[in-house]
Amino acid sequence: MDFRERDFEEPFDVVQFVEDLSSQANRSHARRRRAPKDGGGGDANDNDYSSAVLLKAFEQAVEDTKALEEKTERRVDKVVKVCQEDERRHKSVVADVGTRFGMRLQHFQELEERINGIATKVVHLGDQLEGLNATRMRSERARSTMLYFSEFFSGDAPTSSIFTDATKLAKAAEVMHKLHFLCQDLPDGKFFKVKQRIAVKYVDIERELEQDFEAAHVRNDTHYMKTCADSLLPFNRGYNQCVRKFIYHCQEGAFLTGDIFGNVYTLTGQVQRIAKAVFSTADTVLIQFVQDVFERRLRNHVKKELESKTVLEDQLKTLYDLYTCTQRTALKLKDYKLAPDLGFYNRLTQSVFANLLSSYIKKEVKFLTERCRQILDEHYESIGHQRQKGGGGLRIRKPDPSAAAKPGETFLSSDVITGILSESKLALKRCEALSVSSEVANNAEEIFNVVLENLCGVYMEYAVDMALAGLPSAEPKSRPDIVLFQTIEQASQQFNLLEKHVLDCLLPLVSSSTAHGHCMRKKKTAIDQLEQKLDEGLDRALNSIVGWAKRILSDEQKKADFKPEDSGNMPLSSSKACLNVCTFLEEQRQTLFSSVDGRNRMMVMMELGTRFHRMIVDHLQQFTFNSLGGMTAICDVNEYRRTVKKFEIPLLNNLFQVLHSLCNLFIQAPAHLKQVCSEEPLSLLDKSVLLIFLQLRSDYKSSKLAKHF
Repeated sequence: MDFRERDFEEPFDVVQFVEDLSSQANRSHARRRRAPKDGGGGDANDNDYSSAVLLKAFEQAVEDTKALEEKTERRVDKVVKVCQEDERRHKSVVADVGTRFGMRLQHFQELEERINGIATKVVHLGDQLEGLNATRMRSERARSTMLYFSEFFSGDAPTSSIFTDATKLAKAAEVMHKLHFLCQDLPDGKFFKVKQRIAVKYVDIERELEQDFEAAHVRNDTHYMKTCADSLLPFNRGYNQCVRKFIYHCQEGAFLTGDIFGNVYTLTGQVQRIAKAVFSTADTVLIQFVQDVFERRLRNHVKKELESKTVLEDQLKTLYDLYTCTQRTALKLKDYKLAPDLGFYNRLTQSVFANLLSSYIKKEVKFLTERCRQILDEHYESIGHQRQKGGGGLRIRKPDPSAAAKPGETFLSSDVITGILSESKLALKRCEALSVSSEVANNAEEIFNVVLENLCGVYMEYAVDMALAGLPSAEPKSRPDIVLFQTIEQASQQFNLLEKHVLDCLLPLVSSSTAHGHCMRKKKTAIDQLEQKLDEGLDRALNSIVGWAKRILSDEQKKADFKPEDSGNMPLSSSKACLNVCTFLEEQRQTLFSSVDGRNRMMVMMELGTRFHRMIVDHLQQFTFNSLGGMTAICDVNEYRRTVKKFEIPLLNNLFQVLHSLCNLFIQAPAHLKQVCSEEPLSLLDKSVLLIFLQLRSDYKSSKLAKHF
């Protein structure tokens, strides 16, 4: 077989190569067998298979492959030699080029050094020429100045064209400034008159430039305005006068209608564009313009607006609105990049209100005091109470026993605290904006003092005092209606509103000053005083509750309840007196649960339960019990225990559990008493307590129970 190189090009598949080789060998063998022998036809099959033929074909293929490999290797060796020769030749060429490049680089360095040397000489020569030219020009200017000076020295009016031609006014201004400067070094002797003439002409030209600038401004000729302004720049008075007139004319007719604050922003942008086109000191001119607008225009506007308000509340609201508008306008001017620091824009606002804010806090405190009194007056008038004069000014009449609160009346109203705190919030908001930064905290403290005095010192204290005056005695003769509980509930809610107000509105203003400590101490003192009164009232209220429960038992509990004579008709249930007491106690529990929360509720319920337990123990010790009456006592104690369990105080449950065990002694057989007393919880009690309850048994003497102890 004759193989070619392309037969082995990628992708090359060995299996496919062998298959093709085998197929080709088989087809060749088949064709030879089909060829006619001795002129006859062949009968060979295309699928005839001969291993010898395949072996021969594979051997021939191996030989052909080896021959192709040798041929390819010879060609590769030839190509490698050619490549090596080319590489050697190119290396020689590159080395030669590198040598020549190094020489050229050296030549360029030498040329650069020569150019630098020549440039240095040229610069030096230029400096010398410039110095000579400057000297020549100075001499020329000095000569020209002296010629102009000689015209004034001769005594006649100057005849040069720059003084007679109106179109050369800028050149005349330049010359007159030089002559004016020259005269300052001349003695007054023989130069007195010439100095006078120059001074007069100096002033005349300065005045003409001012007039021309003003006329150019009227016709909006910014190019000539710039010419006049540049000419007036050496004239200190004239230039400043020119700037003042520019600022004045820019404001003419600008604030007659519309929003003055919006007009300030718009006009400043317009003036900035003109100032940049006219003045070399445009930034300074624009700052002077803005300051003049604030100090003159806005100050007059604010003063006029405030003078039109006669009511103190309107004055404060208007002052705050005008201040915030002015402040926003000043900060908005940052768009024009007048100054890099924020203090400049704050000073603009202060320049308008400097004289108006000195007495601000006095007005604020006065208004807040009057407003609080008005709110309280309206509240007390609605409930039929009045303020009365006192040594400390207006105050609420202190209650006396005959002025007790009506049933269910707490003298507290959400409208009052909402109104006062709303006014305080507005006052603190104005205080933050209108007070000097160093006085914000102290002013906020003064505002808070007014709020605290009216809310705690007048409003809440009066409500608490009235609630205390309406408390029933410790031994009430009628069912007690304790308004104090509702007062406590509402006072707690209003304390929370006050705390939230302090946290949201007051603390941000006083947190970093000594006023913070002052405000917190005053608030704590005021609230502690009220809470102390409420605690005293709660103590009296609990006594009234227990006293009424005691009265129910005293009036309704019969001796026959615990020592019935006819045991056949006696139902085993709680006594009517017990049920009435539990109903009353449950009502008081619900009221207390809605009035007091958290740790205070736990302490109040603990105290009420403890006093009630003590009263029940004392009540039971007034009776004698037989076995059936003992069952009634146990039923009563169970009912008490179920009621007290709702107090959610574990200790009270234990107390009534022990009382239940003590009542169990009323129904035990004498022989079992000693064993029962030795078991918990009775084993933990003192024997004297056990003996007291045993003595309440009707058979204590007859059964000689004392011998068991």
